[in-house]
Amino acid sequence: NSAQTSYADSFFLYQPLAAPWLSQDVSSTGLAGIAGRMGGKFVIQGGGSNLGGTADQMHFLHQPVTGDATITARIVGVDPTAYYAKTGLMIRESTAVGARSASITWGPVNQLADFNYRTNTNSAATSSSTAREIIDPPWLRLTRRGNVFTAYRSEDGLAWTRVGAPQTIAMASNALIGIPACSGDTTRLSEIALDNVTVTTAVPDVLITSPTDGVTISNNGQNLRLTATITSTGTPTIAWSKVSGPSTVTFANASLADTSAT
Repeated sequence: NSAQTSYADSFFLYQPLAAPWLSQDVSSTGLAGIAGRMGGKFVIQGGGSNLGGTADQMHFLHQPVTGDATITARIVGVDPTAYYAKTGLMIRESTAVGARSASITWGPVNQLADFNYRTNTNSAATSSSTAREIIDPPWLRLTRRGNVFTAYRSEDGLAWTRVGAPQTIAMASNALIGIPACSGDTTRLSEIALDNVTVTTAVPDVLITSPTDGVTISNNGQNLRLTATITSTGTPTIAWSKVSGPSTVTFANASLADTSAT
């Protein structure tokens, strides 16, 4: 099962991090963590009991970011050290344990995609989770647009589903963006790996969630459900259109984010 992938002994082969990436433990994690690279993967060993409450416990791989940003990655595997063993994506104001933050995480034991956020420094974090049904490691995405943070999950990195509702957090413009790793057990380290990690500072106003953006439809006469998520804090104009091809496409309402076409 890919959700149970283990990476024991991989740090005998790890490559050091390159700028602008840095890593450190956040809070008292029990055992000191470490992060590095193995080819195209980031590999992290992290301790700590959990993310959330008034203080996060984790190893945090991060880089500085200013203003709007998007981070995307595919989880390759997480050691199932405890129920709250997890990794994912995070944007936080600082490395202080109770910093304002937003994260989207997944663990192989609880099998949840969890959008966790702390709106005020040292306050208790809140979370919105999927059903306990995500068995295989997913793709994850976290965006910041102004002070609005939005989390997504995907099975293939193409079609995205939003997790919970976007959250407004009055976070400083200069922040940290990266990957948390938590073992769920302060006496053990969980080793995690992610690939296809990208950080961009341009966030689209609209994210097409279904069908896959740019897909070619070859079956004439079918009825398509079209959905898009507005990531902007403003009111962008929606305009669905056919890009190319000989067939005629009729939209129920081309100006709605949720519509259909035949």
